Amino acid sequence: MNQEFFEKQFASLRDNMDARFDRLENRMEGLEKRMEGLENRMDGQDKRMDALEKTVHKMGLDIEAIKTDVRLIAEGHVMLAEKFSRFEAEYIKHAVESRQDILNLYKITYGQLERRVKELETARQ
Repeated sequence: MNQEFFEKQFASLRDNMDARFDRLENRMEGLEKRMEGLENRMDGQDKRMDALEKTVHKMGLDIEAIKTDVRLIAEGHVMLAEKFSRFEAEYIKHAVESRQDILNLYKITYGQLERRVKELETARQ
């Protein structure tokens, strides 16, 4: 009875262990499938991150190009402002000179007119 008892116990233990190993194997297969799914998701995330990094890099280059363009526009604006200031100063100088020339012409013309009027008045008397 001892031998038979131990054989039954051993068979029962072996069956129990086989069932547990089968369950463990099934769980491991499920975990492997989940890991494959996670790997696929991670691969997708890696591709998205690569695309995002490329986009960010391109945007950085575009921003640098825009900064350069803005600097060029600002320099052009400064140059135009300086040119306009020089033109304005020259225009004011020319306007003052022209005004003075016109005043001198008026003085000469009025002087000549006054002289003629006096000559006519003296000739009339």
